[in-house]
Amino acid sequence: MRIPGLELCREVEFRVDAATARRVCEQYRRESVFPDDFSVVRFEPVFVSAVATARSDSTADTFLRFHSEGESGWLAIDGSGKVIGHCWRLDNKGKGVVKREVVIPIGCSWLHFEWIAPSRRGQGIMPALLSMSMMDALAQPTWLVRGFVTDIAPKNYASQRSSAKVGFIAVSCVTSVRIYRQWFVLHSTRLLGV
Repeated sequence: MRIPGLELCREVEFRVDAATARRVCEQYRRESVFPDDFSVVRFEPVFVSAVATARSDSTADTFLRFHSEGESGWLAIDGSGKVIGHCWRLDNKGKGVVKREVVIPIGCSWLHFEWIAPSRRGQGIMPALLSMSMMDALAQPTWLVRGFVTDIAPKNYASQRSSAKVGFIAVSCVTSVRIYRQWFVLHSTRLLGV
């Protein structure tokens, strides 16, 4: 039974500190071979129609909202201009309380809303997006990022592998509930070996 305004979510939380992210991303970019037919660009409103074509009008509207709220979006675009992947980054610079599915510590960035077109999965596109977004955060002269957080569904092994390629490790399993627009953590289990 579905209750309006109520959502239960179970995610595995992954983290990487800034020093490890820098080292792994630089190494990943040097050693990885990417397909020649795509590029990674920062989201700008000019890409809204391409996002709507690749995903949906509601996704395009969500991207405009994220962009207006100061989040950083990254798109993978193929040679024909079609959006084939995306990810978003929310920086918690400590100016306000950030409440989403996972707790984002002050000084950390949350990578979320990650997607790759089904026909392009397994080609290294998501690690390229994550790497570009993290390197952008690390290069900000006015803010010293301490680390990165992402949350992935427990059975989404492909996304877990993509995140691991750029240094993320699983740290906990989090069960959250959303009551209308507010998220609350119900339970968090630290994973063994972390």
